[in-house]
Amino acid sequence: MLEESDRQSKTRQDVLQEQSIPLDRTTTSQVVTLAGVSIDSQAERIGGWHGTSLEAIEHALRRGAIAPSAIAHAKAAPGHLFFFPATPVDFNPHTDLTLQLHGRGGAIGYAEGSAAYHFIIKRFGLDFAKYEDHRVAMDVLDGILYAPRSKYTRATLSELGIAAGQERLFIEEVKSRKGFLIAIARSTFEQWKPSEGDQPGIDEKIFVPAGLPFDALAAIQPLGAVEHAFIERLRESL
Repeated sequence: MLEESDRQSKTRQDVLQEQSIPLDRTTTSQVVTLAGVSIDSQAERIGGWHGTSLEAIEHALRRGAIAPSAIAHAKAAPGHLFFFPATPVDFNPHTDLTLQLHGRGGAIGYAEGSAAYHFIIKRFGLDFAKYEDHRVAMDVLDGILYAPRSKYTRATLSELGIAAGQERLFIEEVKSRKGFLIAIARSTFEQWKPSEGDQPGIDEKIFVPAGLPFDALAAIQPLGAVEHAFIERLRESL
């Protein structure tokens, strides 16, 4: 069970205030520059795709690197970063990325899922390093996506501190998160050798316990309005 303090829901304003702009101009400038790069112009440089959340980008701004997974996976200890290898169809303008389970489209789908449940983890003060807290967040997300009006979903949100009548606003906030597409430079895999990921033939992983530095990236693409607004705030802070 969650502690009472963990159940207290933050207001929308509280959450926005927590998205503080970092003071390190060099790191901020790196992210803003990468977000301004056209991904299609980097086709020859891109070797893989990673999808992540606004919360992960905030963390990276403070640490100077994209954090790896903090929890163990079926085939990997904490410290691995999972990615989808780039494929030729990733840059074909006729490719429907929403139908892809691999490559660029797979990473976009992964980013959206991560964006939603990372928002839930942060909103309720859960721990990114605890598997149990990830399960709580995933259960909440499953309820929102597949049974938003069910008594179980409403009861779960109530337990976490969402007041009756506020469920719709919270669900809209969760669904507004689309995440970031991270384009990893092909040269990165010369330093960190990939191995098989969770889904053989679809994803791979590299062991980067200290995180993946920004100079290992070819581009960063915000995928939703919330993420675009965050990058704009960073740009204005420079």
